[in-house]
Amino acid sequence: MDDDKLPPVWHKVQILSGLAASVLVPLSIGMVRQGINAKGYSPAPLPEATQQEPQQDPGVELVATFEGSRSAGDGKIYSYNDGLGNQIIGYGHLIQPHEQQSGTITIDGEAVPFAIGISAAQAKALLDQDLKPIRQEVDKLVAVELTNNQRAALASFMYNVGPQTFAESTLLKKLNAGEYDAVPAELMKFIRAGAEELPGLVTRRKAEIELWHKPDAPAPGKHSALCGRKICSSR
Repeated sequence: MDDDKLPPVWHKVQILSGLAASVLVPLSIGMVRQGINAKGYSPAPLPEATQQEPQQDPGVELVATFEGSRSAGDGKIYSYNDGLGNQIIGYGHLIQPHEQQSGTITIDGEAVPFAIGISAAQAKALLDQDLKPIRQEVDKLVAVELTNNQRAALASFMYNVGPQTFAESTLLKKLNAGEYDAVPAELMKFIRAGAEELPGLVTRRKAEIELWHKPDAPAPGKHSALCGRKICSSR
């Protein structure tokens, strides 16, 4: 399958994502935390188990930036028709038939009525929930070690172009052959809807490449030693 020719449905998704991305600036990912000790001494460190806080996938903020959401003056986020007959809510969540029938979406185990709108926090939680199977698919298809940031960058890419396109891409073939340096150039092949280059997709691909290059710890289940922007396998 030609990398530059995406399935028709994903052409539409790219157009929608591209329009959102063309007016949004990528959010900086992560927070710098600084400890302040007013008394001039360092307290004993907490046990390792309590020092570590849950980390949000950096891909959540990245995808949220480019997918965008529709909020009203009351601060809530409402569903809308994407122009293709699909009802969307939050950051690209396609409302499923069973959700339409029940009038609720399950978010973090709770049935949330969506006709009255959902909160910004619920929209982010829903996106993280929707990205979970995408991350699992990345783990399934990629045979080499990845950092959390590399995994998140690929999840954003797959969320945009679709699992089949990712699975059949030259990008995946080269990555699984250990050609980490080839990934950025391969990502930049996916900046068009048909023959038209979309500025929003160019911006999104560049943001994914920036995240790909950002040093980070190995992703869960991946054991490797980091060497600059590359991964040196520990095996």
